[in-house]
Amino acid sequence: MDKNLIDYFMNFKKRNVLAYCNVIFPISLDEVIKEEILNKYIDTYINCYYYKILGTLDEKNVSKYDFNVILKELEGYSLELLSEIDKENELYYTTTYLIRYGLYVALIGILIDINDFSLCLNDTEYETEIMEIINLYKEVSITNNSQVVSQLVALVKSSKTKEKKFFNSFDDDNFSLYYKPYRHFEKIMLVDMKYKIPKLSRNYRTKSIDNVYNSIELMPLKVKTILTYLNVDILKKILKQSELETYLVNLPEYFLKQKDIFKSFLNFINNNYFKKHIVLLINNNDYISHKSLLEGFKDKYLFALIIDISHINDVEKKLSSLEDSLFNYIILDKIKEKDYDIIKKYKETSLKTIIINEFICDVVEEVL
Repeated sequence: MDKNLIDYFMNFKKRNVLAYCNVIFPISLDEVIKEEILNKYIDTYINCYYYKILGTLDEKNVSKYDFNVILKELEGYSLELLSEIDKENELYYTTTYLIRYGLYVALIGILIDINDFSLCLNDTEYETEIMEIINLYKEVSITNNSQVVSQLVALVKSSKTKEKKFFNSFDDDNFSLYYKPYRHFEKIMLVDMKYKIPKLSRNYRTKSIDNVYNSIELMPLKVKTILTYLNVDILKKILKQSELETYLVNLPEYFLKQKDIFKSFLNFINNNYFKKHIVLLINNNDYISHKSLLEGFKDKYLFALIIDISHINDVEKKLSSLEDSLFNYIILDKIKEKDYDIIKKYKETSLKTIIINEFICDVVEEVL
């Protein structure tokens, strides 16, 4: 699957919420406007609750992204939609009604989506929980409660089954990711993959497996597998409202040799929220060889450059050349003590995201 799995799964959730809403609110004065409004509310819910992107609230005033924040965000968005309607529009009253009524319908659908129903053992228990959610909003009129609730139970059970199947499809006894804190930075994780392929008794057979695993031929599949599993792990954290670290992923030169291959690689991290936490690690030689290609993706993804500066005579010239580069982080290895003052100067002015990999003198504070 050459796509970002977080987008894929969130689109699945959006379809689920819309389906719940359409059961609760099956017929309206204008089906096109109704669906357009519901989709706007659902998008706002996904952005707010899972991606921590706010449209009407100030994030400085939000300490916890829970349903109360969703409620306030949707209420604010509803007021914005109402203020945008042209009173001369022949559909003014229809649209106004759908915005106001659709808000309550959307809130019910969202609450059903957030509820994991993990304690429900049978249809009756599902029905009880769903009715409790519906009863929170007396503004919503439902003519046939039992039929609506039965339909909702069927939809919820189906969505939970599909969700479980989705995550189970990535279970693998042979391959898994491991996260290692990068040097002395506790919130920066270097991501790699480990494997447990059954090994034959002879030593040369064991070495042969290692050689194949690390071969150039398997590199595309290996990196794509790492990014796929990383997508899934981050998605699980997003769904649990867990805090995300920053993840460093090595970008082998293989992916830089052809633009199409590189674009295919980037598809795996092409999600606005995911991109905030994934940093592609590139060594200096690869950057020099493929600078024109990489600079075309400036400000679109996060990049880190790792430089061994033990053999660089003019460190100031090197750092100066990186002041307007695409790199969000610059990692310096094997620093000579004589260069520390120069590095500190750039760290304090134009290159604030320099990361020093060694404890020398006063180690520059963590930047992430």
